[in-house]
Amino acid sequence: ELPHRRLQAVNEKAGEQALRIIAQERSFAAVERAKYEQEQFYRASELLNQALTVEEVHATTFAAVGAMAPYDLAVITRFDDHSRRHQILAVHLSERAREDRSWRLAAEQLEGASFDECASLVCSAVKNRHHMPATGEFKDSSTPVFDARIKLDKARSLLVLPLVRGDRVLGTFVVASSRPAASSPDSSSTWRSA
Repeated sequence: ELPHRRLQAVNEKAGEQALRIIAQERSFAAVERAKYEQEQFYRASELLNQALTVEEVHATTFAAVGAMAPYDLAVITRFDDHSRRHQILAVHLSERAREDRSWRLAAEQLEGASFDECASLVCSAVKNRHHMPATGEFKDSSTPVFDARIKLDKARSLLVLPLVRGDRVLGTFVVASSRPAASSPDSSSTWRSA
């Protein structure tokens, strides 16, 4: 009986130590991931500080986001609080998406478009000051992202982030991908402040 108790005690201690090691590895991985994201934001802010034109700011933003969360389509919108209209300011397709007719068509429809308040994910993100959809998954392509005219048939993941400054919502940043779970709403809190 005594050797059995000793063996059980040794096994319990080994199990406890294994759990501590696993917890430390998870913490280390989380710190490394946060460090990488922080480095990406730092590099992006350096590049943004060097940008001289609005187009350079847009291009730098798209490149920085693409380094953190690969996408097929990225869009920056502006919301005019007085007219209650949304305007597409910039559209960017990844190299892979440029080869796909459906993504190119969506980008062409978005270029320079504007739309009124409606039942879309962009309008909901602005109204609620919260990313849409809640999970980042885009399971129903009939759901309007911008307005009912523009379809994102190839999108399987989507994130619409409100761009907030102080108490005003300035617009949104939208990323869409044909890959499920390409964008994580978990990191949206760092993107919400403009």
